[in-house]
Amino acid sequence: MSHLEAIPALDPSEWTTLAHTSRAIPLDATLHSFQVQISNLVVMRRGDGLVIAPTGSGKSSMSILPLLARKEGISLVITPFTSLGLDGEHSNTANGITSLFIYSEQNTLEDFNNAGEMLSWRGRLSGIYIDEAHLVHESHIWRPSYSRLYQLCNIVGHDIPLICPSATLPEAYRGSQLTFAGLHSDYSFVNLGNFRPELSTIILPMQHEMNNFLDITFILPLGCRESDLKKNKTLVYCNDIELLTDLFWWAFSRAASMQIPTRAIDIIHSGLSSRHQDLCLQEFCDGTTSILFGTAKISAGMNFPGIQHILQYKICDLPLPGFDQRRGRGARLPGESAVMMVFVEPSMQLGSDVSLENPGNQDPGMIELAQSDLCAEVIIQRRLDDPPHHRHHALDCCNRCDPSLNPGWEYRCVEVDPAPSTSVAGVLLALLSVN
Repeated sequence: MSHLEAIPALDPSEWTTLAHTSRAIPLDATLHSFQVQISNLVVMRRGDGLVIAPTGSGKSSMSILPLLARKEGISLVITPFTSLGLDGEHSNTANGITSLFIYSEQNTLEDFNNAGEMLSWRGRLSGIYIDEAHLVHESHIWRPSYSRLYQLCNIVGHDIPLICPSATLPEAYRGSQLTFAGLHSDYSFVNLGNFRPELSTIILPMQHEMNNFLDITFILPLGCRESDLKKNKTLVYCNDIELLTDLFWWAFSRAASMQIPTRAIDIIHSGLSSRHQDLCLQEFCDGTTSILFGTAKISAGMNFPGIQHILQYKICDLPLPGFDQRRGRGARLPGESAVMMVFVEPSMQLGSDVSLENPGNQDPGMIELAQSDLCAEVIIQRRLDDPPHHRHHALDCCNRCDPSLNPGWEYRCVEVDPAPSTSVAGVLLALLSVN
């Protein structure tokens, strides 16, 4: 079967001109070197590529750029979430780009075979792109299709370049690209890491019972108004859907008690209807909703404008790459900054049954992040195999380096030493209001 012929590499200015002409990037923007490098790899038919680049750096455009140089080409994109694929399809159609998106919901071999039969134009295939490639490692067990992605090469041909981009691909994750995705061992490797100096990280042990949510009352402080919430757009993650639902209803009731329109609060997870999910994402993007509670459904690849705060409530079973993907939802536009706050439940805190020496089923990186007193950014970079990076102002990286980053508490536990004259022994815990 015939395939697209290789063409010579284009220089960066040629790629930038094509991107500007097609409106793939704004006219005042230039392409990153990794975008040019991978685009040339694809059009020259020089093999596979694995790319680690920061969240929001334009990794998804790598499936578009080669088609600007080869108008007859087609990109095959494997995406974990339907919403990401639909966004890509709409964008590509508007730009006259032809791409086929396969979603992870197509989780049987027959689905892949049917997709292959649809490719009567296989001879036009430019490249295969595994969007958010870290999920190949994290979800191949419960996304059966991800354990058989390598079989796509048998359908479309082994000479088609396979590109695996993500912001988080530590060594074990890179190994899964070879095992499950079919990445050839001689792949070209670009590792820029996921350094985001505009993001700060706050690690906080829960001080209260997990189900009373007093630790996060600052997201809806007493006396606040809807206009206040709009200035502090917040995304709250929790992997436990039952707890997430309780969180939502707590915030919903708290907002209603302060006469804040309940449209300002919403929830999204895969168990809700497609209609609700679509409307929820639309209203969070346009600013109707100011606080959104969600799961992994809205983590990797989602591009939300204007988020100032990202909260992770409970970290059990959360891998460090998944945490860093969620952190990357903040500060998506130039000039923005955001803070990631991690609330660590008692079962993951220092002194619990979980430790670096006995991690059980937990990610050692998340245990170290939760229990160590080291700089959070140092831990993240080391654990994710990121190349060294340095901030201009080190103090704003995390609350361990800069305690002033800690939020103001509406309620906190304080030890009270009883007066000697009292007959009460021990230490009392007083719940103080610090309005």
